[in-house]
Amino acid sequence: MRPFLNAIRSLESRPTEEIAYFLCLFFLGLLTPSSNIAQTSLTDTLSTEDLDYYLVQAFNADRPTNRQSINHLGIEGTILANGVAVTGVLEGYPAHDVGIRRGDIILTVNGKPFHPVLTLNPGASRQIFEPDLTPVSLRYLRNNITRTSILDVVYENLYDSYRTATFNSVLQFNSGNKVIGYVRLWAISRSTNDLSTFREILSNLDQCDGIILDLRSGYGFLDYAHFASFLSYDEMKSTLGKDTFNENPSVNTALISGEIESSGSLTYRRPLGILIDSQTSGSSAFFASALAQLNRTVVIGDTSAGKFGTFHENKKITRPNGERIFLYHPGPYGKQYEFVNEGRGLIPDQKVLFPFNKNIAGDIQFDTAVLTLLSII
Repeated sequence: MRPFLNAIRSLESRPTEEIAYFLCLFFLGLLTPSSNIAQTSLTDTLSTEDLDYYLVQAFNADRPTNRQSINHLGIEGTILANGVAVTGVLEGYPAHDVGIRRGDIILTVNGKPFHPVLTLNPGASRQIFEPDLTPVSLRYLRNNITRTSILDVVYENLYDSYRTATFNSVLQFNSGNKVIGYVRLWAISRSTNDLSTFREILSNLDQCDGIILDLRSGYGFLDYAHFASFLSYDEMKSTLGKDTFNENPSVNTALISGEIESSGSLTYRRPLGILIDSQTSGSSAFFASALAQLNRTVVIGDTSAGKFGTFHENKKITRPNGERIFLYHPGPYGKQYEFVNEGRGLIPDQKVLFPFNKNIAGDIQFDTAVLTLLSII
């Protein structure tokens, strides 16, 4: 029941106010049938003045002590002419705590123009980082109204911040006699501790009638265990192919030990709502594309970035200040999987526009995912 019209028809049994909300989104142009629309191109080069640089650096560090900590507020953003548009807010971090939301435009911090990195880390371009936890005065624009908030600052590497936000994002709520679970995978990690946490989160949501898996703006690296939480052993073979098992040592080890077989008993078999947007890329995009092959899955949001690769440090470039550069390398997935096409993003079953330049209260993509799950479970 994945096509758009089927979801519309299935709403016939829903309360009138839910149908009205759904149709309101449709006529406003925020909810449209799936189509292939060109996406925003993410940058292919990251330098020390890019916030994403520190995310990539932290995930690629060879040991925890080498993950660079920075002063930050817990936001993702894109630089505009008049400030920085907030594209994501980490749950449980300063910006989230004071109510900053997607679509807000940060104008100044302590009266000075805001830069996502340099404002709080003025020595970043010289590879100098020092904690400065002094609260800041943040001035921002929301729907043409200027507001001011006082925010704390955290000094932490983004690997830890994204993992913490993932844990903080977990929700479970009732709608009528149905229970919906939600988790935003800001970070996808292969570490043993993180895989255990991932299983624990899903175990706590196992009784839910449906789960919303939010893969917007996520980053990280996948392991077979992430798939084993949603795909049975046979589904993993049919979706990911036998070559995956032959080429992945961790999967072979798990096969020998019987771990995949045993984890299959914990596989979540009920409906899944997958949230993606134009910032979904890398492992998150591949994860979403693989799960989209399941009949019990509906993909909601905006077409993904079409970038399934990873960033690697360019060691050939050396600069006097010691600055490192990360360059994007397309992923090999397109050569192996028919459902992955580098340069062409995953098209959602239900396209729900949530533009960064329109400040809308709430999260219309999330709301639509809830309504859609309720219509099919």
